[in-house]
Formats: sequence, structure tokens, C-alpha cells
Amino acid sequence: MRCRTGVRMAVLAVVAFAGTARADRAAAERAAAEAERTQDPAAFVACGQAFLDAYNQDPTAANNDEVLFDAGRCFEAGKSISAALQAHALVIKSFRTSKLAAKSLALSGRMYAQIAMYDRAAERFEDYAKRYAGEKDARDMLGEAIRLRAALGDPAKQIADTNLWIRMYGAKNKREAARAAYSLVAVYDGEGAIAQLRAYLKDYGAEDPDLTIAAHTGLGDRLRARSCPVHAIDGLCVKSVVERRPRCGTDPTTIVAVARTSANHEALAEYREAVALADVAKGQVGRHAQAMARLALADDELEAMIANPMPRGLPYSRVFQQRFARWREANRKLTDKLDRAYGEVLAQKDATSSVAAAARFGEVSLVLWRGVMASELPAELPNPSARETYCGELKEAADPFRARAIEAAQTCIAKAGELQAGQDWAELCWREGAALDPAQFPPVRELRAAPDELALPIALEPAVSVQIVPPASH
Repeated sequence: MRCRTGVRMAVLAVVAFAGTARADRAAAERAAAEAERTQDPAAFVACGQAFLDAYNQDPTAANNDEVLFDAGRCFEAGKSISAALQAHALVIKSFRTSKLAAKSLALSGRMYAQIAMYDRAAERFEDYAKRYAGEKDARDMLGEAIRLRAALGDPAKQIADTNLWIRMYGAKNKREAARAAYSLVAVYDGEGAIAQLRAYLKDYGAEDPDLTIAAHTGLGDRLRARSCPVHAIDGLCVKSVVERRPRCGTDPTTIVAVARTSANHEALAEYREAVALADVAKGQVGRHAQAMARLALADDELEAMIANPMPRGLPYSRVFQQRFARWREANRKLTDKLDRAYGEVLAQKDATSSVAAAARFGEVSLVLWRGVMASELPAELPNPSARETYCGELKEAADPFRARAIEAAQTCIAKAGELQAGQDWAELCWREGAALDPAQFPPVRELRAAPDELALPIALEPAVSVQIVPPASH
């Protein structure tokens, strides 16, 4: 009898316990309905606590994944993010086979992003994509992880996530895979970027015409930068040299071209590839890259002009005059060629490169003016009067170059203001214009608004004390 009575009491206890759990679940659902009706954050927090109470009454009960998930949603709606994250973390850990575990993982990532814990958000999105690759939103989750890794400045994980995205989804989304592969160019430095651009052109060169043009130009830029053995000045492979030889100009510095390495031949080939795709450039990216490729090809000719200085060290004689005349004629032809080349850049109707081309128009004239005024005085000028006469004639010959350079600098600055682009090029034009005529290019100080004296306070989430009973193993 005693045994039967004990069994009967145990059964009654289980029934009573289950009834309590069901009652707590019903109370939590009523709390949820009330929170939905009032949209009061405090009511949502109470709703979350009610679901936790229902869970804690019987951690082994069926459908506890739903109870915890609902607790997390209520806490989230009540702006109690830490409590929501705890509830969802338990769903993820203890109910791995539940469909709600996937939703909890995704929601956790979004909440971590909401509170600016981007590294943890990225981890959740990465985990989601790996665990639930077949879900429709897995691709977007991994894409969000890539964006967060980029924002965090974590190139290794950004590269790993991007390559994972390409492996998982690239076969069915070739155009998007091409964009993903191209995006990695900016992540790499030096040789890594060159290798990535080569790989992009090999694997995806036929997918996106505009990105293909950009890849050729980007590869050309990196190869051209590598080809200059000195630090380039304003994009040109030149250096400034101080010379003490007598000259008509007062500036002792001379701009000298520096020979590029063979990598420049590869760079020029890439630029020509970009220009050859003129008929397929449809978007702004392609037009801009093509315009910059044209600019670089013209710059190579400009460096050739700089590398051809005026004859020096010759007596002031018929031989000198003949060589000077040949120098002027050669540069006149090269000037015409450069004018056409930079004009083709303008024809692309791309904002930044238009300002750059305007700057280079001035640079061409500046090279000629510097070449004349910085040239060495001919040997054996008979007397100071002869030198004065010579320098006067030279200045008269160089003044049109100076005037053209000043006009081009003004046009460059005006174009940058009109197009709201090419600020770096406009600053170059201002600097060079000021060197020629300080009165027309006075110093400019940028005005900035004063910072706000008061900052908005940071809102803290409601404090919630959460205690969760560990569940039985599943």
C-alpha cells in the first residue's frame, strides 16, 4: 500500500508541476499580448521575464526553444538587448537542430551590430552562413559579415569571408562573384594587389566590362608606381635638383625626369587595354577608369618632354641657336600631341579626370617655361649687357608659356569647384599658380564650423536581472 501511495503521489506531483508550467506559459502569452497592445518597453521586458519564468519552471519541457525564443523577442522589443542576447544564446547552444536556432543566430548578429559590437556581429553572421548555407538569407548574412570586417579593418577575415562567399555562391552568381573578387583589390597592399588584379582579369575579365576596364587601369597604376625608382611628384617620375650654374631665372631648382624601369612598359600595355575597351564602357566606373588610363598615357609623353631639356653648355653661337630652334620645334609638336591627348581625357566627361586634365594642360606649359627659365646661360656670352639682352629675349619667348600655365591653373580650380571633384588636383593647380603669380593665387584658409558644445547622452537599456536554469541535454 505504501508503495502504491508513493507512486500515486509522484504522479500527482508531476501533473501538478506540468500544470504550473502550462499556467506560466499561458501567463507569458498574456503578457506578450498586453505588450503588443500597449507597445510599452516595460511591458515587453515583463513579457520576456514571464517567458523565462515559464522556461525555468521546467527546463526539460518540450517546445522550450519556442519559450526562450519568445523571451528573446520580448526583451529585444523592450530594448533590453543583453537579456535578449542571453535568451537567444541558450537557444543556439541547447537547441542546435531547432529551426529557431537559425533565427536566434541571425537576430543575435543584428543586435550585436545594433549596439556597435561589430566583431561579435560578424562572428554570428559568419557562423550562420556556415551552419545554414542552404537558407535563403545565408548569402546576405555572409555579405554583411564581409562589410563589417572591412569596417573593422580586419583584412585577413575580410579576405577569408569574401573567398568563402565566392566558393559558396560564385558559381551561380558570376557577376556578383566578379564584384566580390574585385573588391579585394583594395584590401591588399603592393604585390598582393597586383596579384589580385591579375587573378581578377584571368577569372572574371569577361563578366563586367566596367570592372574589367577598372582592373586594367588599376593594374597599370600599380605597375607604373613600381616602375619609378624615386618618390613621384604629383604623379610624375621626376625629382627636384638644386643647381648653381648661371641662369636667367632666379629659382635654383630644376625638375629632372627619372628613367622608369621596364615595369612601365607593362603599365602602358594595361592602359592601352583599358582604352581599347572604349565601346563597352557603360557605367561611371568604367568611364572614370578609362579616362585615368588616357591621362596616364599622356603623362608618359609629358615625362618625355621633361626629359628633353634645353641645350646647355654651348657657346652663344649659330650652333646654339640652331639647337635651341630644334628644341622649340620638337616641344611645339609634343605640346600639340599632349593637348590632343589631354583633350581626349576631357571628352570622357568624367569629373575627377576632367580636373586632372585641366591641371596637366597647365603642367605642359609650366614644363616649357621652366625649361627656358631654368636653362644654363650659354657659354662665353661676351659681357653683362649681352647676358641681359639674351635673358630678355628668353623671357619674352617664355612669357606665353607662363601666361598659359596661369590660365590653365585658374581653369583647373574653377572646374574643380564646378564639378565638386578633383580637390587634390585643384590644390596642385593652386600651388603651381601661386609660384607663377602669388597675387592671383593668394593663400586660402579653410573655414570649419565650430563643434557642438553639447553632445547627446547615450541611452542605456533598462536593467534586467536574468537568471536562466540550464536545460537538460538534447
